[in-house]
Amino acid sequence: MFWWVAGAAVGVAVKLIYDIVSEEERDARQRWEKKRDEVQCTVVKRRRRLSNHLQRAQDRWDFHNLVEEHFSSMMVANAAWKTLQNARSSLRTVARLRTRTWVQVSKLQKKINMERDWHRRGELIEEIKVLRQMLADFNAELGTLQSQEQGFYHELCQLNEQTRLLKEAVRDRCGSRGRSWYKEREARKNRHHGD
Repeated sequence: MFWWVAGAAVGVAVKLIYDIVSEEERDARQRWEKKRDEVQCTVVKRRRRLSNHLQRAQDRWDFHNLVEEHFSSMMVANAAWKTLQNARSSLRTVARLRTRTWVQVSKLQKKINMERDWHRRGELIEEIKVLRQMLADFNAELGTLQSQEQGFYHELCQLNEQTRLLKEAVRDRCGSRGRSWYKEREARKNRHHGD
């Protein structure tokens, strides 16, 4: 019976901790897990392709091909940005879960100090052990997610930089048509950031 009571108490504590995770946050985590590898692979491929284009076509820039490459890169970057937001949502959620678990451990430690019944103290100690394991798991998960998020963000920044270079190459190497296209992109960007 002791283990059943301790298990029930731990179950209530765990439920209290996980209650703060919204369905939207769970969905964001699932989207991050599902899309991370796929989108990161696409970002890496896109970066390689841009590098090849920038190096290979030094003298014979083709306006339509470069504009198409720019558009494709923008689409990949937008998808990658949404995936990155899912990762950041997951990070915030795990951090909140860790904080809530730590608060629960602190409350239980205070209860132990005030508890005179040795049987009940034993139950509280078991509950704290479970919660500390959860804390260790959350810390490990946070480390993994942070590493993944930082690597993904770095790849996205490199893609954005190469896309910017491609846009400037269209401006510089495609004559008046390229300069006109570049001005339109800049005006659109300024309107977008001005809103």
